[in-house]
Amino acid sequence: MPLAFCDVRKASQPSRGLRLALLAALLGGWCCPAPARAEGDPQRCVTLYESAQKARLDGKLLIAREQLRGCVAEACPAIVRRDCSEWLHEVEQALPTVIVGARDAAGVDRGDVSVYVDGRLLADRLTGQTLPIDPGEHTLRFEHAGSPPVVQRIIVNAGEKNRLLRVSFTAAGAGKAAGAASSASPPWLAIALAGAGTVAVGIGAAVDASASSDLGALHDGCAPGCQQADVDDIKARMTVGDALLVGGIAAVGVAAVLWLTRGADADAAPAPAAKVGRLPPAPHAWQWRF
Repeated sequence: MPLAFCDVRKASQPSRGLRLALLAALLGGWCCPAPARAEGDPQRCVTLYESAQKARLDGKLLIAREQLRGCVAEACPAIVRRDCSEWLHEVEQALPTVIVGARDAAGVDRGDVSVYVDGRLLADRLTGQTLPIDPGEHTLRFEHAGSPPVVQRIIVNAGEKNRLLRVSFTAAGAGKAAGAASSASPPWLAIALAGAGTVAVGIGAAVDASASSDLGALHDGCAPGCQQADVDDIKARMTVGDALLVGGIAAVGVAAVLWLTRGADADAAPAPAAKVGRLPPAPHAWQWRF
């Protein structure tokens, strides 16, 4: 019979007739003590009887089950045993159960796994059998030696039986390695440097070519009596072109180093940075003597 939570409030308080019967049982127990009284104190039976109903009302079915198991003892009054037995059956039907299956990083089934529910140990080893759990939302933590713990948040419903939870462990350090790989790929810095360097080389080459062309025309037309302002303008343009060429080549070189070392192990010794020196200035025609 399914657990009728709507009737729990009524059931949580013994009826007047039941209280009288319990009182008679208590008086009878004090007047004529039985050998089994130490194990089945009628007052303890009544306490378990009432507290079990409160636990049912709060959804703490595991606690309710243990308390109901205590008030079905032979030493308890018959009326208490009858109700506790009926409610115990209802709690057993409503108590959810889960089955945990775990595999290590190699895909091998593991039994040496500890299961914690909301910080409390539920099982220190997996046996393939069902594990009872209260209905509601829970945080489950699975631990296996040599692997990072796995945490899951689940919501289980009253009466849900044999829910399968699959857990896959990873090798120790695998998460760190995966994080390093994801941060290194794609290498955005290398791509950006390569793009900027290529553009700088193109612009520098164009500026140098234009300045060299103007310098040739100036040399053929007026050397050695050319205007100094014209000569200085060509010199400045060639200087800018040289700077763009050198900077672009340096950026492309650094990008190549970053690209080639993007998958290197974080613990390995860093490779020496490539030395990118300034290229010697080209013997431009403006160095000629005018």
